[in-house]
Amino acid sequence: MPDLAVKYLGKIRIPILDLYGVDDIEPVLKSVKERAQAAKENIHYTQKKVNADHFFNDKDALLINEVGSWLK
Repeated sequence: MPDLAVKYLGKIRIPILDLYGVDDIEPVLKSVKERAQAAKENIHYTQKKVNADHFFNDKDALLINEVGSWLK
């Protein structure tokens, strides 16, 4: 059964940044394609993979830059 949040990604009409890391936790990595597919018609959804783990350990600058760029 898909994650309940994934079910609504195509219907949410506010900007969404789905930022995940190459070393993220298994549930996040396993659902990357499912999330992208669920939101494929949603112009408010952006998915991006970065060189980080789930908690962005030692990657504060990366997190700030990615979110800041997306907000602009």
